[in-house]
Amino acid sequence: SVHRVLPQHDLLLLACDMVALEVGTLLNLIAHYQTQPGFDFYAYHNSQVWEPFCAIYTANGLEKVVTKLEETRDHSFQYLLKQGHTLKLQIDHPESFINRNSL
Repeated sequence: SVHRVLPQHDLLLLACDMVALEVGTLLNLIAHYQTQPGFDFYAYHNSQVWEPFCAIYTANGLEKVVTKLEETRDHSFQYLLKQGHTLKLQIDHPESFINRNSL
């Protein structure tokens, strides 16, 4: 919905319950975005799944997948990151991705 309102803007998504997010994790994400242009999305990946709520979604990448999302029932961030040209970032601080929502 944010992309529909601001279709020309790249989006940095952060979850409000990631209270242990290391500054270095965020700075690393931004540095890759700034120094490695051309990807649709920039996201961390653990050994099993993408970490979609400390990620950058480019306007160009979102535009590319909007049609695909309309054609499928899978509207998950996992699907979005799998379908796009996503830069997979290594997680150096796993504690940054602990969900504190249930504490």
